[in-house]
Amino acid sequence: EGSRYISDGLLADTNISEINIPNSVKYIEAWAFYGCENLTDIIIPENVQSIDYNAFAGCTNLKNVCLPKRITTISNSLFRGCSALESLVIPDGVTTIDVGAFEYSGIKTIYIPLSVASINTDAFEWCSDLSDVYYYGTKKDWEKIQFQPGNFYLINNNIHFNQNNHEHNFLLKSTTVPTCTEIGTKTYTCSCGETYVETIAAKGHIYTTQIVAPTTTAQGYTLHTCSVCGNSYKDKYTDKLTPAHTHSYTSKITTAATCTKNGMKTYTCSCGDSYTETIKATGHKYTDKVVKPTYDAQGYTLHTCSVCGDSYKDNIKAKLTRTSIAKATVSGLKSKYYTGRSITQTPVVKLSSKTLKAGTDYIVSYKSNKAVGTATVTITGKGAYTGTAKATFKINPKKTTLKSVTSPKTKQLKATYSKVSGVTGYQISYSTSSKFTKATTKTTNSTATSKTISKLTKGKTYYVRVRTYKTVNKVKYYSGWSAVKRIKVK
Repeated sequence: EGSRYISDGLLADTNISEINIPNSVKYIEAWAFYGCENLTDIIIPENVQSIDYNAFAGCTNLKNVCLPKRITTISNSLFRGCSALESLVIPDGVTTIDVGAFEYSGIKTIYIPLSVASINTDAFEWCSDLSDVYYYGTKKDWEKIQFQPGNFYLINNNIHFNQNNHEHNFLLKSTTVPTCTEIGTKTYTCSCGETYVETIAAKGHIYTTQIVAPTTTAQGYTLHTCSVCGNSYKDKYTDKLTPAHTHSYTSKITTAATCTKNGMKTYTCSCGDSYTETIKATGHKYTDKVVKPTYDAQGYTLHTCSVCGDSYKDNIKAKLTRTSIAKATVSGLKSKYYTGRSITQTPVVKLSSKTLKAGTDYIVSYKSNKAVGTATVTITGKGAYTGTAKATFKINPKKTTLKSVTSPKTKQLKATYSKVSGVTGYQISYSTSSKFTKATTKTTNSTATSKTISKLTKGKTYYVRVRTYKTVNKVKYYSGWSAVKRIKVK
């Protein structure tokens, strides 16, 4: 791989049976494959520009060769002694077939382009099987030249043969057209008067068939007539009709024609005589339906025969590609209070600037959305979308009600509140400011329903509120604050 040459004698006299020549090779040098008797087939890449002398000489089993279009010369003794090589096409662009190029080869048929200007001495010496030579070019179809085996060369694009010291120049002089029964001919004549004739096979009759029914005066028969020359003959004779009886045929379709099979109509006379007639197949009558591709199935054009139901599909279109919503934004979720039931919300899902539609573009599922804690919302793509996106919201404990605030003793206040089941405890917040600036918070456990706070300032008015909390996985979740009550401390 990468080499530009197969160098001089590189593989000569080896047991190589096949080779893959890389496209990098441009030159095959002399004797490169000489005497490779196991080599049967070779394809030479189009990048090869020249093949030097004796490169394939002595390859006695070489049968199939594909030459590149860039070469201009069939070199000296290139295929000398290639006894298995029976046919070869010389590429258009080759100008020279050099000395002894095919000497002692098994060549039978060769195709020579009009680009060849010379065929040198002994190019086809001892090619005893060579019988068919064709030359061709851009302005002329393949044309066969017949000759007695021997040396030949080209002058002005005409093949000349060396026989008895005379260079024959055969040209087509006359043609007789073949008929149905007689062969045609092409006559070629040399300026020396020698001629040869090439035959063209007779065409043979092309008969059409007609059934002629019998009458009271004549037999019936089947008439076969050649549509080319008019030659005809009769067979399948039937007797004349009895004069006392005139056939009166009624017809019946005995086999209905289908889209693909012929049918038959039978004509029957009351006397028992009958004959049949073929009904040609009707052929399919297709109607077309275009089925668009979906995200789950390919699209196609369905062709259905309206007669027999036969159908086929073509114009296959690939499935539509779903868009991932993994990067979608999920908004509209708010913290909720515990209700004892599963809590759902209506999220807003956007992908880029597009707001997706629930039920059409995605479905919503929840996890941990009943107990106090953090609920997970999973958005799963649907229809034109695939993948998932997730968001969360908090479920906080239920609120408690602040029933009363009293001052049972000097410098004390007592807050009484309703019990909330399932919480960890309560927080009581109090402050001398109605806005709870510099507020103080006290915590009680879940069994208490009141809290007494001491060491307050006598005669001061305090504002009091209370809320519940619950600890889940070391995280505290708080309810909202109760309504505020105030008390003047004794």
